[in-house]
Amino acid sequence: MEERRQAKKRMDEEGKRKYRKLNNELRRECEKARKKWLDEKCNEIEELEKTGKYEEAYRKIKEFNGGGGGVGGNSKCIESREGKELFGEKALRRWKEYIEELYDKKEITEGTETEDEEEVNECSMGYRILESEVRQDLKEMKRGKAPGVDELPVELMKNLNDKGVENVIGLCNKIYERGEWPEEFLKTVMKPIPKKKGRYYKM
Repeated sequence: MEERRQAKKRMDEEGKRKYRKLNNELRRECEKARKKWLDEKCNEIEELEKTGKYEEAYRKIKEFNGGGGGVGGNSKCIESREGKELFGEKALRRWKEYIEELYDKKEITEGTETEDEEEVNECSMGYRILESEVRQDLKEMKRGKAPGVDELPVELMKNLNDKGVENVIGLCNKIYERGEWPEEFLKTVMKPIPKKKGRYYKM
């Protein structure tokens, strides 16, 4: 940086040439550092998604975007594919279209080794889900969250008695052994709630 500043002060051709050379080198180094930083952030988010830590991944994406809901944290409206601002029913239709495209992506299996489920013997299936794991997950659930399509609030799950926890463990192990998610677990209901500017706009 200092060498570039000194070269910039020189007004002769040699000084200008050296300045341009150093400036280009600095830009290349900055671009390499930026790309490395972006790759590290993307890899970090991908790892969180792979391990099912979607809430943490979403938080990282918000930080990555500057704390907002869109690119650069500047999501003030919903736009069409052509970049035109949309309002009312058109905005809702575009939002629905975007979410459907987002969740309709084919699962990436390239480079992932899989086995035929019929050929996997019981010894190779791994350990059953433990009571301690289920209790830990129930403990880490955050209160005050809106219930899903099953309409079961988090508070109900957190206050299960021993028999209720046993039933949850049995259900989890049954899903694990069969290798199939119940149809109800695959449903998602998303409701867009746009924020209006006001006292709590940034909260």
